[in-house]
Amino acid sequence: MRLIENTFFDLIQENDVYSITIKDICERAQISRSTFYDHYEDYYVFLKSINDQIVQELIACTQQYHFDTDTDDAVNALMSLMKKKHGLFSVLFLDSNQEALNTYISKIKPTVMPVWLKASDLNEEETSLLYDYFMHSSMWLLKKWFCGEINVSEERFKELYASLSKHGIYQYIYTK
Repeated sequence: MRLIENTFFDLIQENDVYSITIKDICERAQISRSTFYDHYEDYYVFLKSINDQIVQELIACTQQYHFDTDTDDAVNALMSLMKKKHGLFSVLFLDSNQEALNTYISKIKPTVMPVWLKASDLNEEETSLLYDYFMHSSMWLLKKWFCGEINVSEERFKELYASLSKHGIYQYIYTK
C-alpha cells in the first residue's frame, strides 16, 4: 500500500491528480492492477483514502495545541508534519483537490468555535465568519510557502505565520 501511495505522490509532481490512472500507478510501481485492486476498490476510493489520511494527520497535529497559548509549538509541529509527510501535503495543496482541506476545516470547527465564542464578544455568526476567513486564508498561506511561491526562510515564515495566527495583520500594516 505504501508503494502505491509513494508512486502516486511521485506522479502528481508530473501530472494533474485526475489525469493519473491506475495503469500509470501500476506501471510506475511495477505492480499488477490486481495488486492495486487488492487494496482499493477504484481510483476514487484510493483518492479518498489519501484525503482521509491528510485530514487525520492535520487533526492529530492541531488538537495537541491551543493556538492562543501554544502558538509557536503548534506552528513548529505543523511545519514539521508538512516536511515529514511531503507527499500527503502535495495532495492537500493541489488546486484540483479541495476536498481534504474543506473537510479538515469543517471537522475542527466545532472544537474551535466554543473556545472563540467564550473568549470574545462576538456572536456565533460573526465567529463563524472569522473562523472561515482565518482558516482558508491561513491554509492558503501555508500552501504558498509549501509550494515555494514565497521567498522567505522557513524560520521567518514560522515567525510570521505564528504571529498572524495569534495577533492578526494589524501589527504589520499599521506601524507608522
